[in-house]
Parts: sequence; C-alpha cells; structure tokens
Amino acid sequence: MVDGNLGIPAHAVIEYNSFLSTDRIVLYAMNNAMVTAIDNYWNTTNTSVIDSMIFDRNDDIGYQYFVECTPFLTAPHADTPIPDFNQAPVAKAGADQIVFDTVTLDGSGSYDPDGLIQSYDWNLQHREKASYDRSATGPTLTVSELAPGFYDVVLTVTDNLGVPSTDSMLLAVAGSCFCTANEMHIQSILSETWKGKYGKVAVTVFDNCGNPVPAAQVTGTFSGDFAETGSAVTGASGVAVIYTSATATKPSYTFCVDSVVKGTMLYTSGNNLETCKTK
Repeated sequence: MVDGNLGIPAHAVIEYNSFLSTDRIVLYAMNNAMVTAIDNYWNTTNTSVIDSMIFDRNDDIGYQYFVECTPFLTAPHADTPIPDFNQAPVAKAGADQIVFDTVTLDGSGSYDPDGLIQSYDWNLQHREKASYDRSATGPTLTVSELAPGFYDVVLTVTDNLGVPSTDSMLLAVAGSCFCTANEMHIQSILSETWKGKYGKVAVTVFDNCGNPVPAAQVTGTFSGDFAETGSAVTGASGVAVIYTSATATKPSYTFCVDSVVKGTMLYTSGNNLETCKTK
C-alpha cells in the first residue's frame, strides 16, 4: 500500500484468492485506498455476478473508489489453498416414479450452499439384470427404452471443489405400452421335493414385454439323484410344473431348461434370469 501522505492514493492489491460464495458480498472497497482485485477466482465467469459480490462506488457514491477486478481467473490459482470449510452440495434425485419405458429425471432441485454444482451423474441399476443398467449425465434429462422391472436410481452431484453428494429414488418400469411380444425367456425356477421323494420344479416364462407366457412347452433335464428329462405346458400365469417319475430318499438334484416352444415366439436363453436350479 502506497502512503497517501505523499499525494499518491494508497493502493491495496488483492490477488490469487478464491471467492466461492456467489450469493453475497465478499469484497468491500476502501475509502482511504484504491483496491485492485485482479487475478482472483470468483467461482463464476459472469461479470454481473462478480460485480454483485463487490461493494464499491457502484453501490454507494460515498465510496471514493471503484474496485478493479478484471482480468479474473477461471479456476483457482495453484498457490491458493483449498479451504477446508467447504460445504458439500445437496443432491435431490426427485420422488419415486412409475413409468412405462421412458423416464424424465430431474435433479434441478440440487444445490451447493457455498459454490456451484459442476456435474450431475445418474446411475440406474436394474434389480434383476445388470445388462439393463443405464447411466446418464445432466441436471434434467429423459431416458428411454428401459427394460421392465425395478431400478435403484442414484444421483451424484459434485461441486466446483470436487466434493460429491448423492441421493436416490426408486423407479418402477412397466414396459412399453406399444410392445410386441415375440420373444420369451425364463423368469424364474423354483425347485423342491414333492411327497418327500420326487423332484419338482416350477418354471416361469415371461415375454419381452414383461408378461407371463401361457401355453408354452417347457422341457428340461434333471441330474444328480435323478437322471431324466421332463416337460410341461405353462398355464395362464406362465408357470410350468415338472415332476420326476423316479424317486429318491432326500433327493439332491439340478434341473436345467433345455427348450421352450410356443408357435413362432423365439426362446432367447441369453435373456434368462435363471436357466438351472439346484435343490
């Protein structure tokens, strides 16, 4: 600072600082000295916002000087320590939703109490099949062609200092209302011992629209204490119940589906949630 007694205005230089709170005044002018505040990081590049963070002659003509703030930094200076008082952002994933096969995700309610949110990352995890998982980025977006089932949706927001925060919601997907059922797969297999000595399995078949498939011929093989092949036709609920003809004492066995046949529908074993079951 130069001594004003020599006829030269005192001059304060403020540089290489990081001003993170864009919603308040962070720098005041001095009545007895000029202030230069160039080469600082203001957590924004919007000059109107930066001006609102400075109180000087623009705000009160009782002040003698304006604060010069340009040029400014677009990122914190390497010599500026990262403050340890940074507040974490608050993630808001929104309410649980029930949809057909398209969802609008809205994380715009998320906020950072002392800075800015730099990224919004969404992870949609299907509860039954990992290949149905999806990911997306952005505060508000639409995700289409979702598979039927339940998704655990997690939003991760990260502030300008790299601090993350998460929030989650539950998404229930019914499937497309325009779906054409032309494929089928095994949704589940339940195995048990019947009458204490027979093997018994209940095989559930679903189509690619998420609905049970009736009148499908299911054929499979028993191994272990049994060595035979059996088949049955699914009922209205898509379940075929297959029994062994042989018996065993406290039987232990494995049953694997070999084929599923119904008209022109394609059996896509790669989409099975289960193909074999051990009892």
